[in-house]
Amino acid sequence: MLISPTLFIGEFLALREGLLMAKSLNLQVQVVEVDASIVATALNSSTSDLGDASFVINDIHALFKEVGVLKCQAVPRSGNSLAHNLLFK
Repeated sequence: MLISPTLFIGEFLALREGLLMAKSLNLQVQVVEVDASIVATALNSSTSDLGDASFVINDIHALFKEVGVLKCQAVPRSGNSLAHNLLFK
């Protein structure tokens, strides 16, 4: 799967930062939610053809193991009003 970094790299980097915060606070995270299904698909895939975003996706996979993430799922923005409200306040 080839991912266009110009479309999704911001979401990958934001997730990476959240996982780094969880790690620094010694939090266990079982489920990660993103608002783009292609991002969830890429993160749940074991495919090595991840294009230019592979460096950050590989880092996210390592962080998944460190904080205990079992799965990544896509949730529409309308279903995640807390994150949406935090972003625009």
